[in-house]
Amino acid sequence: MHYEWLGLVSSAVWAFAVLIAVPCAGRLGSIAYGRWRLFFAMILLGMMGLVTGGFRTMSADDLMLLGLSGAVGLFIGDTAYYASMNRLGPRIAGILFATNAVFSAIAGIIFYGDTFTLRSALGTLLVFAGVITAIYFADGNKKADHAAGTEFTKTSVAAAVAFGLIAGLCQSAGTAILKPMMSRGTDPVAASSIRMATGFLLHLLLLWSGFHLAKPLHSVNRRIVFLIIANTVLALGIGMTCCLKAIDNGNIGIAAVLSACQPVILVPLLWLFYKRKPVMTDWLSALLVTSGTAAIFI
Repeated sequence: MHYEWLGLVSSAVWAFAVLIAVPCAGRLGSIAYGRWRLFFAMILLGMMGLVTGGFRTMSADDLMLLGLSGAVGLFIGDTAYYASMNRLGPRIAGILFATNAVFSAIAGIIFYGDTFTLRSALGTLLVFAGVITAIYFADGNKKADHAAGTEFTKTSVAAAVAFGLIAGLCQSAGTAILKPMMSRGTDPVAASSIRMATGFLLHLLLLWSGFHLAKPLHSVNRRIVFLIIANTVLALGIGMTCCLKAIDNGNIGIAAVLSACQPVILVPLLWLFYKRKPVMTDWLSALLVTSGTAAIFI
């Protein structure tokens, strides 16, 4: 079996999960939504880890790395991503988030001695060209993105773009922290549950501190709870497990490329579910980002 294809499965699952997340993040706010999402993910993955015995594969050093990865990748990274999505829409936020491929390549050079080849440089330029294309033509898509449940005008585009780039950077850092540990055979499901628990506890501390932005914008109802659980099962239960399995058992470069195809998959999904007919720049920006990611990793 070619495990790398699980990366493509994770991309498709994450694209569907984004559509589910849009109304939830818009109603609760990015921080409150992230807190609820991590709570359900912690329970789901924790139960799976207990059933499979995956926690026995971890050492005390692994717990420290997982805690650090959860703080950076989930507490900071996920919150920044949903803050960007609330303001720019799922399409542009997803493209900004895909810059984690570039940050991962840079991290490989700095921490693991990877070589930055001409092809890697070309891939980096393609990714940033896709990001710039998406942002430049963002104004023309405000109406369509708003129809998908986003709130485009809450803050400046510059701040929203910064949130998206921070999300990509934190995702890359969180993954890079896990690389030495995953190579030792640590169970990916149990590892994910520890990351979720760390992120959730940090969210609770932020809420208990009285920070006003951590409070939900509106109350939680049954529909929102159902959507959060569905998103959790898809994104963190199925998607993340497939991604980690692909990286652990297959070629890490190919797996990373296939797991970064979410921007391309999201374009037709927005058309199908929200009747948001894609324009040429939608396809162009998504394809540039995916092509750049492929050039970096393959």
